[in-house]
Amino acid sequence: MVIVASDNGIPQRKNVTDIKIKVTDINDNAPKFTKSSYTGSVLVANAKEGDKVLTVSAQDPDIGNNSKIIYRFSNVSPHLNLDGDTGVISLASDLSSVTENTMINLTVIASDHGEVPLSSAGDVNLNGFCSYKDLDYIPGYICHKYIPLYKIYDLFIM
Repeated sequence: MVIVASDNGIPQRKNVTDIKIKVTDINDNAPKFTKSSYTGSVLVANAKEGDKVLTVSAQDPDIGNNSKIIYRFSNVSPHLNLDGDTGVISLASDLSSVTENTMINLTVIASDHGEVPLSSAGDVNLNGFCSYKDLDYIPGYICHKYIPLYKIYDLFIM
């Protein structure tokens, strides 16, 4: 911005100066998850360590570091890993210790990188089924034995 100051004298005098204004973002928005909860399923018999089962995602309308998000579980899970940068949730093991149908409920936290970080929480629900026959009891769900369940988790509706 340029400012010009002048007087009404004779001769008229004036001075011109440049002013630079830098607007910075304050961290006034917490990350917000794109879904209210995330649900996935995995067939224990097909489970392999490292298999991706879900991806959580949050957005933060701030700019710069205030908008960068890192993810973490509120509690440690022996069954799941969470990539803090991408939000990808994968199996921490082959689930061989799971011997019956299991529901894993976790809370994931999304935090921004603000000087005073802001956070929000989201729910993650993972259904671990021990056999294909268990899927027959889910209303409206058709199980095809040639498609591993963890590949079609987005189609699963509770």
